[in-house]
Amino acid sequence: MSDHARPAASRRLSTIAALTLAAGLLSPMSGALAAEGDEVTLYGINDFHGRLSKSGADLACTIEKERAKDGDSLLLSAGDNIGASEFTSFIAQDIPTIDYLNALELPVTAAGNHEFDQGIDDLTGRVSDRADFEHLGANVRDKSTGERLLPAYTIVTTEDGKKVAVIGAVTQSTATLVSPGGIKNVQFTDPIEEVNTAVQELKDSGEQYDMIVASYHEGGGKDAAGDGVQPDPLTKSLEAIMNGTSPEVDAIFTAHTHKSYAFDAPTPGGDGMRPIIQTGSYGANLGAVTLTEQADGSYSVKKGSAHLISTKGAAEGEDCAQFPRFVKANRIIEDAEAFAKVEGEKPVGSIQGDITTAFNAERAEYRDGVWSLKAGQTQEKGDDRSASSALSNLNADALVWATQQDESAGPTADIGVMLPGSVRADLLFAQSARKERDGVVTFREANDVTPFANNVNTVELTGAQLYTMLEQQWQPEGESRDYLQLGLSKNLEYTFDASAPKGERITSVTLDGKPIDENATYTVAVQSFLAEGGDNFTVFAEGANNTDSGMVDRDAWIGYLRAHKDIAPDFSQRGIGFQVLKGEDGAVPTGSKDDPWTVRVTNLHSTSLGAPQITEAIITIDGQEFRAPYQQDEETGEWFADVSVHAPECSASGNVDALVTAVPDTGTEVAYPVTIEGGDGSGCEAPGEGEQPGDGDQPGEETPAPGDGDQGEDGDGDGGQAFAPKPIKPAPKPSARPVADGFQTDVTPKPTVSATESEADTWPSDTDQLPRTGAEIAPYLTVGGVLIAVGVGAVILSRRFFSRD
Repeated sequence: MSDHARPAASRRLSTIAALTLAAGLLSPMSGALAAEGDEVTLYGINDFHGRLSKSGADLACTIEKERAKDGDSLLLSAGDNIGASEFTSFIAQDIPTIDYLNALELPVTAAGNHEFDQGIDDLTGRVSDRADFEHLGANVRDKSTGERLLPAYTIVTTEDGKKVAVIGAVTQSTATLVSPGGIKNVQFTDPIEEVNTAVQELKDSGEQYDMIVASYHEGGGKDAAGDGVQPDPLTKSLEAIMNGTSPEVDAIFTAHTHKSYAFDAPTPGGDGMRPIIQTGSYGANLGAVTLTEQADGSYSVKKGSAHLISTKGAAEGEDCAQFPRFVKANRIIEDAEAFAKVEGEKPVGSIQGDITTAFNAERAEYRDGVWSLKAGQTQEKGDDRSASSALSNLNADALVWATQQDESAGPTADIGVMLPGSVRADLLFAQSARKERDGVVTFREANDVTPFANNVNTVELTGAQLYTMLEQQWQPEGESRDYLQLGLSKNLEYTFDASAPKGERITSVTLDGKPIDENATYTVAVQSFLAEGGDNFTVFAEGANNTDSGMVDRDAWIGYLRAHKDIAPDFSQRGIGFQVLKGEDGAVPTGSKDDPWTVRVTNLHSTSLGAPQITEAIITIDGQEFRAPYQQDEETGEWFADVSVHAPECSASGNVDALVTAVPDTGTEVAYPVTIEGGDGSGCEAPGEGEQPGDGDQPGEETPAPGDGDQGEDGDGDGGQAFAPKPIKPAPKPSARPVADGFQTDVTPKPTVSATESEADTWPSDTDQLPRTGAEIAPYLTVGGVLIAVGVGAVILSRRFFSRD
């Protein structure tokens, strides 16, 4: 796209940046230029991400139709105009998107985190040189000097002469969202504090303005139910913006989280209201709010005017051609598409069905037993970053594969890890508008999945650090997203207990079916962004031997697609919730047949489109199956199965796996290591001679509730249960997992731990208390009038137990 002629610069509006203001020149004269009753409508976009082909024409026409209505107006952006762009813009380094916004005469934007994808020098150089609009960043400072690197605010004059002061700030998390190499000397400070500082600087400057608008590239994590409705619940980031931003600010536009809301909120410390808006993403909506001049010169929001305008279909027909700015913007789109077409339409792979990101319940539902789009929903990617997805897992597999190729200059990886935010589009089976055959994946489609062009790096992590990596999916307090589900290569599996305290949630990790060694070293393939600790996965920055493979993630991904034809969607889950519930009396069950565990299994289902509805959870221990329906809690919406399990009566002492699988079979097989203690495997008849292993434990048969019976804590009370020896406490792990209920957490099976002879003598030995297994009880001997029981020992499951919140 570098051969595109640069369009004539649009009329630059008067701007005064905070960096160049001299304090105390004049007294503020807010409202001095407006007359009572005058109105100005503010239009806002955010997180466009170069979606020129997808929604560029619709957005441009919507903007022009709204501008043509009676009344003065101003167009604003809250950032991420470029970066993570679709192929049309990406292939020309986002120059078409910058030109497109120039054509629409955007005067100002807050800098988004993606504006920093190629570093601060790229933003202040190449990008700013091309743009006819100002990039604001009140909280973007030089680490060494503390000076701002971007203007904090600018004053824009509308066509009717109203002066609008716009203050911009970017999410403080930007340092964790872009490659550190490009922002080595950049500090991202608290955006709310910096906006408030800029308000005071503006007032002290003596410049005239009629209203103040704050444009935050930060926002809430929940969609609202409609216009005028506040998101419920409010996330901490949005609540902080609402209540912490200076009451001098008349309107607030937000961004970054790709959520949709437009509502009026109380102005802190006053009686008035002010609008809070975010438009979603990708140009799907245009935000709008009207402010009215009051007698005292202040502006207040016109009640009920904050709303979102859908852009879908706006460019259909010929009426958009009457708007010169639309014609100019649309010509830029057409030229960019022509430039990208040749490379973009080349086939690079094939798939057997849709392979998508995760779709939450607001957009999808089970229909005929398959997770499907709801009526009226568009095919735009699901982007539920809190859930596992078939596409992010496939990308993780591709990273491992890439390190095995001759083109890779680094070591071969054991594990692949993919950030959910790095997956930006779905792979769809049906032919696209460009009419490639069903199942064909084109260069454009493949690129849109991984548009960032990060390097593929390998990092060495210890087994203990792998636990930390998975724990860091729960994001630090105050982040816009509470949880980010990593895409993981299919050989890595884990169990978790989400109700456990921070740092204790990951309860087991296996690689290639074997428990990881916390002292061993594993090589992990990741994008360079993640290798440097991006998205708060700081454990990668603490790893050893961070090596650049010399490959770009897009090329690795496309190479994988070329090498693997007719890829089928994989709906297996890498991580399974496995929580042992306490009994009604708060006691931890022993895990015997008379005192079984109740295991709550969660996260067994995929929410990628096409995934089958899971109907049953199975836990298999030493060949014996325990089953329960997988169902949805009507109040919370959580899917779960409460499976009653106990130590198989015929099992010998030792370490075994509690293997979790699903019905229908999706390929999910996640192991939770357990220890059986006390059995010698000789207490059951051979098959065909009597009762079979597992008899009496099939679904629907009554199972004693946890806590039933008369045994004491050690099983030696009146009528005590025979299989209740003292808990065996395994040796602590190197990472010193916290103690719960007297048991040290242990997820790596240890050598068999046997009870001592003195302990065995204390176990109940009354033969009337021993459950029958079909084997004859050995003759007992009388020595000194004391009966000694010989035969089956007691069985327990020695594991940590957690209560459910």
